[in-house]
Amino acid sequence: MTREETYLDFTHELEAERNWRIGELSDVKLLFRQVKRMEIERYIDVYLRMTIPMIYAHWEGYCVSSFKLLMEYLNRKEMDAKTVTYNILTYANNRTYDKLKGKSSFAQRVEFSRKFVELLNGKIYFAGKLDTKSNLNYKVLQEILRIFGMSEDGIEMFEGELNSLVNVRNAIAHGENSRVIRDDAKMNQYIELVTNLIDLVLLKQVQFVQEGAYLK
Repeated sequence: MTREETYLDFTHELEAERNWRIGELSDVKLLFRQVKRMEIERYIDVYLRMTIPMIYAHWEGYCVSSFKLLMEYLNRKEMDAKTVTYNILTYANNRTYDKLKGKSSFAQRVEFSRKFVELLNGKIYFAGKLDTKSNLNYKVLQEILRIFGMSEDGIEMFEGELNSLVNVRNAIAHGENSRVIRDDAKMNQYIELVTNLIDLVLLKQVQFVQEGAYLK
């Protein structure tokens, strides 16, 4: 598979992942109009509360799915471990580093050394999926971008809104009744936020691949 073919496939997969999610968020706004026409206050309140976890789910879902696509792209390139950045090398081998947690015997440290040298002489390979801690707030987003060595430019303007979305989502998910969304303005604000964040992350992922930022 050529670099161009793989890159195009990767880009199209990202766009497809983005487009169906943004389309569904648009449907959320359209459905609200139908609910509002019923003029039943309780239905409106319930619908607005239901939308917040869904909006958040598309934000976290895009990040998990798109970074999985990115890791699969890197796997397909079958790169030597010695050629990638230390960030990529470390993240791809997280499970190996886990063996050093807590107390370890000399035999375990020897086994770690053997495994690590083996990894350095092999190909880079990602397994598993991105860990968002089920709370993809601003701090977690920063950590994800830093793991891959991606620029954080542009995300700082969304810090307050993103943290607000995560906090409201958590309150609703935990059954709290104090955070009721009274009108669709907040819903629309969060949908716009997630749309902008998805587009920004997608752009960073494409730039990451275009620039070969995974290489030393």
